[in-house]
Amino acid sequence: MKKVLQTVFPLLLVAICVLTTPLKAQEPGTSNGNPTTTSTPYRNAIYIDSLNPYHEGFEFGPFDDWGYEIIAGTCDWHITDGEEAYEGNHYAYFTWQRNQVARFITPVFDMSNAGNATLTFAHSQEADGSDQDILEVYYRTSATDDWHVLVIYDSDIPTYVVDTLELPDLSATYQLSFVGNGNYGMGIYVDNINITAGHVETPVVEPCEVPANIAVEHNVVTWESEAANFNLMYIVANDTTTVQVAGNTYTFEGLENGAEVVVMVQAICAEDNVSAWSEAAEFAFEGVGSNNYGLSANVYPNPTHDVVNVECSAVGANLSVYDMFGKVVMNTTIQSERTELNLSNVAPGVYMIRIANENATTNVKVVKE
Repeated sequence: MKKVLQTVFPLLLVAICVLTTPLKAQEPGTSNGNPTTTSTPYRNAIYIDSLNPYHEGFEFGPFDDWGYEIIAGTCDWHITDGEEAYEGNHYAYFTWQRNQVARFITPVFDMSNAGNATLTFAHSQEADGSDQDILEVYYRTSATDDWHVLVIYDSDIPTYVVDTLELPDLSATYQLSFVGNGNYGMGIYVDNINITAGHVETPVVEPCEVPANIAVEHNVVTWESEAANFNLMYIVANDTTTVQVAGNTYTFEGLENGAEVVVMVQAICAEDNVSAWSEAAEFAFEGVGSNNYGLSANVYPNPTHDVVNVECSAVGANLSVYDMFGKVVMNTTIQSERTELNLSNVAPGVYMIRIANENATTNVKVVKE
């Protein structure tokens, strides 16, 4: 890059910054300095979404929607032509003169439907020995919002580089600005400004499938579903109760022997995505500890800390231990009239011992402390 010539009258100390296309002063808003410009009304916001990107290469004026704010000194940004352009023949330029600071302000953008957006632009700021100009990039969400810094370039960039910045806090009255700070470098060049928006992806919510194949056996309800959590609703004597269940089984207890129960299950796929209720299943509750269809059992000690003895004459019957979620934690076959069960490896809680053969079944609650 070559230094754009500027004229300084040494006696008056007044800088003629550059004789090129000037910009209109625009409403300054909040800045890190006292603006010296007056304000002009904003035009309608430029709409940006995934189908409507924004491009400015400064090739075709007028640039009435762009503006500047002088923060220190007397120089502002200018649209300049020449071989220093990144593309085409024109670019935005800010002076190398020291103690000159100005803000180059974009039009207002409506990015309320942009979803996400990026700013891509070409820029350079070659140092002159140890002297380095500085470029800062800002955004604001409205004319009354403060300017928020996106990035600061304070090192030597002798040739154009193209940077892409993610734009946060998108709004319907969004603006960007480029603040130039002259410091006897080679000047600041900005060109080929592009704003692109990404499409807002609407999450595809797969329908939550209704649990299927509801079945009840010996007070244990089972069903089929790929979900991990469920709502289970049951009705007894016109009283409705709903509980949340982890897993695909639920064991009923504490009801009167022979009570008629109607049960339905609903899958919970996500906090805001549940299935419809399943078809109803009906069954008669088998009283816990009762002798159902001729089987009897005596369990002791109960409560227990580890070992529990089960006395039952049904040799050859199946003996299963269920936790309160209906999960089988132990399964064996009765070999004699007394069976010893070691519960030392299961967590403290309430368990159901179920004994069943081809003709009968019985359930006995046991507490592991």
